[in-house]
Amino acid sequence: MRLVRRRVLRRFGLHVVLPVTVGALIYLLFRPRYLWVFTWVDGLGFTDTVGHARNLFFPYRTSLPEFVVFNLPNGLWVYATTSWMLLIWGNEVKTWAGSFWISIGLTSLVAMEILQHSEIALIPGTFDWFDIFAGVSGLCFAIYFINCSGSE
Repeated sequence: MRLVRRRVLRRFGLHVVLPVTVGALIYLLFRPRYLWVFTWVDGLGFTDTVGHARNLFFPYRTSLPEFVVFNLPNGLWVYATTSWMLLIWGNEVKTWAGSFWISIGLTSLVAMEILQHSEIALIPGTFDWFDIFAGVSGLCFAIYFINCSGSE
């Protein structure tokens, strides 16, 4: 039982916590300060800490591809969400309910992108096909890696 718990926690950390953390760090360190997430940073009292970290990592910003800064966090979020659902639903992904929950991350991303489209513009942001590409990639990688790591 203890071994099973350790394995579940390791898989959750690797496939859910790590990608969300990397995506959040990309946002906090390299994305423009006017984004909504920075109101949370300010509200939680981390403005100075994040500001110091942004200054420390600023020289690396120019060497990062635009895709990494602007699209990869979305792909990582979909990867983490899909992985989480796969870890919960396991073999039930073949059911309607399982399939629904597995696709919830990508569906949410696509919905947000559509709502950012200039003709709709119900939420702030810019519609970007690369965000959708990153999300589809995140879903596919999650399915692949969770299935591969399930045989450990």
